[in-house]
Amino acid sequence: MEVQSPQERFAKYSRETIGGILHRPIGCYTLLLVLALIGLFALHVPLTTLLPRLNLTEFLPVLNILFAALFGWVLAGLGVCLLLYLWLKFKPAAVVVTLMLAILWGAGLARHVRGEGTLPIAGAVIFLLSLVAGGAVFLRGLYVVSGFLLPLPSKGHRDKVFSFLRDYISHVNFPAYVVVDELHEEDKVEERVPGNPFSRLTTSPGFILTGCDHAVAISDGLKFKGAKGPGVIFTGFSDQIVRTIDLRPQLRAFHVEALTKDGIKIRVLAFTPFKIDARGRQSRLGEPLPYNKGAAFRAIHAQKMEHEGGEKKQCSWDDLPRMIAKRTLQNIISEYNFDDLYGPYQPGGKPPRKVIAGRFYEQVAAELEPLGIQLIGAGISDLEPADPQVYVERVRSWQADWARKIMLKQAEGQAEWLRMVERARAEAQADLILNLGRQLEELSTARTELRPEVALNLLVSILDELMRQQPTLGRLVPGETLQALLGIRKAITE
Repeated sequence: MEVQSPQERFAKYSRETIGGILHRPIGCYTLLLVLALIGLFALHVPLTTLLPRLNLTEFLPVLNILFAALFGWVLAGLGVCLLLYLWLKFKPAAVVVTLMLAILWGAGLARHVRGEGTLPIAGAVIFLLSLVAGGAVFLRGLYVVSGFLLPLPSKGHRDKVFSFLRDYISHVNFPAYVVVDELHEEDKVEERVPGNPFSRLTTSPGFILTGCDHAVAISDGLKFKGAKGPGVIFTGFSDQIVRTIDLRPQLRAFHVEALTKDGIKIRVLAFTPFKIDARGRQSRLGEPLPYNKGAAFRAIHAQKMEHEGGEKKQCSWDDLPRMIAKRTLQNIISEYNFDDLYGPYQPGGKPPRKVIAGRFYEQVAAELEPLGIQLIGAGISDLEPADPQVYVERVRSWQADWARKIMLKQAEGQAEWLRMVERARAEAQADLILNLGRQLEELSTARTELRPEVALNLLVSILDELMRQQPTLGRLVPGETLQALLGIRKAITE
């Protein structure tokens, strides 16, 4: 634990205690009265010392009476401030002090009683006037202070606060609430001043105090009175807070599970920033956050009941974007196959994820607009399968598909190769027949005797010449054929 020095402790005390007095009406008036008391004392002592030296002793009684009245008023003011502080902080002590003051006043009044219960007119007038004057000063001071207790929009509402204080003293007031910035809705409304919202004796309104970024929806149980605030909101008979409305931009991030067109479950993180529609008005420094009361009414009215785990649960207005966005994204993803979600860039097009995000924003914004909610933006994360095993199965499927395509390509190449071989063989046979026919025609023209060995030698020569002219033809001829031709030529030569 960090140990603070005496200077740091005094600075903290002066900052939190003495500095805070200026922001509290009772503390501020107390400080002013203490300063006035010190000033009167500092002025009275020199004057009472100076007048005798100036031979002005005849003015001393008048001066003392004047300062006595001033000291009395200042001390009375300090007493009133002390009594108010006790009533606000320590009610038992305030009751004791008030009773003691009443007893002292009664004892002082009894001292002027003479005879058998007859009260002199002078004494009665003095004490009655003091009582009336003290009460009038107290009520006037309370009326003035009531204008500083709340951040009222105008001085015309000071009467409402004063009447609330008057009813609070009588314990017949309506309750007073303060909206605080907490996470859960049930913790946002605090009852600072207890009271009965169904009291028939009160003549003053209750009030609700909110910050510049919150409004409240008010209902009397039979009629919805709309959205009120920010600032000080005065309430009437049976008025209750239905819902607080956070006017700041809200952000909801949530996971969505959806099925693709081919039945594969997808898990994606979606986010939707939104706020109550303000009809294009922008926030300004020193002013509360703007909003449209009609939009706030539609948003509160659109709150729905949803079933969760067999129990009914009310869905608040700030849950509507999540519900609508979830359903919309599920519908959009159901139009795609799993492979289409990972498709490459199309010529002149956009990636699927960007297209889905654009459609997602447009559709959710269109559905939220009639509900009084303005969608500021929307987006999604990477589209991933809910079960990682899908990746393995899809890789196997893609592998089988590519293997099939490769086999088809290989079969097409083999068929083309066979067609080329058959074409080469056919062309070789045609060339062989044409050359052999041409040679035979030449022999026939020369009337040369065609012996078998001559015809065989002629055939071998033609084949040899043909293979020299077409080298690729040698790879198509079986090896046994080439060996047979070489054997025949050797036999003819011998």
